[in-house]
Amino acid sequence: REAALLLMKAWGTSLLANINMFGSMIVVALPNGVLGLRGDQLVYDDAEVVQDALYYQYKIEVPIKAIQGKLYVRISFHMYNEMEDYQKLADAISELTQSSLN
Repeated sequence: REAALLLMKAWGTSLLANINMFGSMIVVALPNGVLGLRGDQLVYDDAEVVQDALYYQYKIEVPIKAIQGKLYVRISFHMYNEMEDYQKLADAISELTQSSLN
């Protein structure tokens, strides 16, 4: 849960559902404008673009989902993930969002 709170604070977003409804995986909204993607009609192909950018530019492998027209990241809390990994994700998405504004 600490990781989800870190991401929400970094991006100014929210969860897909109440935090008490999640177990070892949580779905966090991405900020509007990541990679220049905006609106409420985003689809699978948009999610794939963000997921690929995270993988190829930052070596971060995490699922990005388009749900009800918005983009979300599904994070998993397992023994092989550390808070530094979530901070790296937060920074990468913030960078991808900022770079699209320039």
